[in-house]
This record gives sequence, C-alpha cells and structure tokens, in this order.
Amino acid sequence: MVLSSQYNNWQNIIVNGGFNSPSVGSGYSFFNGGIPNWSAAKAEVGVCHSIYNSNWPASSGQCIELDSDNNQRYTQTLNVNSITITQWIINKIAQEGKAGIESQLSCAEDQAQNKVDCAVSKLEGDVECKVHILKDTFDNYICQLYGAAQSHVQAVKDLILYKYDFKSSAYINHYGSASDADFGCECFDDNYETGECQIDEIHGHNIHCHDHNGHQHVLQVAPCSHFEGQFPIPKKGKKIHWKGKRQPCGKTYVRWATTCDC
Repeated sequence: MVLSSQYNNWQNIIVNGGFNSPSVGSGYSFFNGGIPNWSAAKAEVGVCHSIYNSNWPASSGQCIELDSDNNQRYTQTLNVNSITITQWIINKIAQEGKAGIESQLSCAEDQAQNKVDCAVSKLEGDVECKVHILKDTFDNYICQLYGAAQSHVQAVKDLILYKYDFKSSAYINHYGSASDADFGCECFDDNYETGECQIDEIHGHNIHCHDHNGHQHVLQVAPCSHFEGQFPIPKKGKKIHWKGKRQPCGKTYVRWATTCDC
C-alpha cells in the first residue's frame, strides 16, 4: 500500500505498507491486536503467492487477509508535523506556481471548490484557526450564541469550523478590501441584536444579505469581530447567523458571525 505525491517526492508515508513485518516465513500467522503500524482485532498475514493466490508472482511478498476468521478493519494513523506539511506546500507552489493554484478557483464547484479554497487558505493564511465540532454540539452552540430556534439549525454532519482572517490576501483576492473605518469593541454593550440571513454578496468588510422576511442587511466586520464558518472561505448563498449592533447609517456592526450550510 502506497500513499505518496509529487509534492513529497513520491515518498511513501504509509509505514509497513507491504505488510512484511512481522515475517511469517513460508506460511501465515494470526496476530491479535494487529501488526506493526497497523491495528486490527485479529490480523492474518501470509505469503501472497503460496497461501492466497498461486497466480500472483512469487515476488509479491506478504499479504493481509481482510476476513481472517471474520471481517477485519486495518487502521494506521499518520502523524505529520507542521514542518513537513509546510514543505509539501512549498513544493506545490514551486511546481505549480501560486497563480496556478489560485486559478483553479474559477473552475471548481461545490465540494471540489471547498478543497481548492482550503488549499489557498492554508497557503495565504486566510484561516487563523480551525476546530472540529460535532453536529449536535454545533447546533447547540448556534442556538445559545445567537438565540436561534433549534428548527433553524440542523447540521447534517460533523464539521470543521474555520475562523476567518478577512485582512489576509486570500480573502482580499476573493472579496476585495474595504475603505470603511474599522470599529472597536467599545461600540458594543450588552444589548445585542441577532439575526439569520442568506449571503447575497461580499464586498470587502461588508456582507450583504437578506433575512427570511426579505429585508436587506449590510453586516460589517472588523478586527474585533469573531467571524467564522463551515467553509474555508465564506460563500455567497449560504446562511449566516450574526450578533451585533445596528448603526444609524443602516449597517450592523458585527461582534460574532457564523456561516454554515445548515
């Protein structure tokens, strides 16, 4: 078994991918709990050619049996440090060029778009941090933070929640920058307004959206805003929950905002 890429010089990051450890000689053996680097309830390892299929070449080495005395699941956990990941990203940029990576944004959609967005976000620091969150925990979090009705928050699966850096080059490349003066946390008191909208457009720090009554809103974010979402980069057409303070100019200064597909 091999897991490699041109970006890591085709080096296999799977350990014991040939199942050659431990050696079973010319036969086969059972190993409770698995074999080196692979966990399983009861692993069965044998010589491929002589035990499992004589049509395979004798040089094929050792194999694992997926159903030993019952169906088995073999698992290996890979721990990759940040230095290695950074090197892979550098290799990707060196081979494709940063512009080449970003040009993929215009031709990918839906899930593929998410993957490309994520790659660009990591390259340019668009995501300040991210956390894995269970769907029920996410539903409760949204309901408590924004006072949303439970029926309005129904995540279909566990998700990753990203915190956005709207001053990063990746965000600016998508949505531009804004000339609006930033507001500070002193603008807020304990009397917050909350809302739930669908994003129509994003222009710099301003998010244009409409609520279920058709009312239009302009949400402005600033460095003191906590802006997060289910997607590596916020997306038009998706739901946004917000909490902030409406201003005399008609905009709403946002203290917290979460985008999701729920």
